[in-house]
Amino acid sequence: MPHHILCILTSILLALTLLNAPPAAAAGTDPSDSRLELVSFRFGGGHSERSDVQIVPFMVQAGFRFPDLVDEPLSRIGLHLQWIVEGWVAPVFGPETTFEIGMNPIALRLAWDRGQTIVPFASAGIGFLYTGLRDIGAGGGFQFDETVGFGVEYFVQDDLSLSLAYRYRHMSNAGVYDDNAGLDTHYGLIGLSWHPKRVAVSRR
Repeated sequence: MPHHILCILTSILLALTLLNAPPAAAAGTDPSDSRLELVSFRFGGGHSERSDVQIVPFMVQAGFRFPDLVDEPLSRIGLHLQWIVEGWVAPVFGPETTFEIGMNPIALRLAWDRGQTIVPFASAGIGFLYTGLRDIGAGGGFQFDETVGFGVEYFVQDDLSLSLAYRYRHMSNAGVYDDNAGLDTHYGLIGLSWHPKRVAVSRR
């Protein structure tokens, strides 16, 4: 299944990241060695045509740098790949008024970033959530989700950006319950992001 394949591949990449990470709390360790590269807050709206479900998520993201063996070849051509961990909570409206809460621990973000003001990016992820929806044939509260999307960031400072993005999400329970109708949602998202390691082209 796609869930299993993606989990295996990203687990390998995570293992490489951990093996290449500097020792924690080592004497004389430079704080700049931290792999944290992104902290982002995003807000928006999602619409599912089936059952006219409306979802209004508030998301928090943390982005981490990959090992040099991955990062350096990509950076030579202006590409930047990050491991993203994302959590969210959202009120849900439609046939029911309820909520959802979830986490995407396995996500990738690829940006074309040479330090310019406008940076395009694409993302994909997988995770899980709990939803209060019961009248759409989802089977139960526990669900898996898969996402893909793209967007642009506008840097108001070297390390601070505003973003506008589109995201598609498929939600289903992968057969955990007898009913598994699934739900596809299209999102528009705006965000504010801090990039503590980013340096503008003019300063490189």
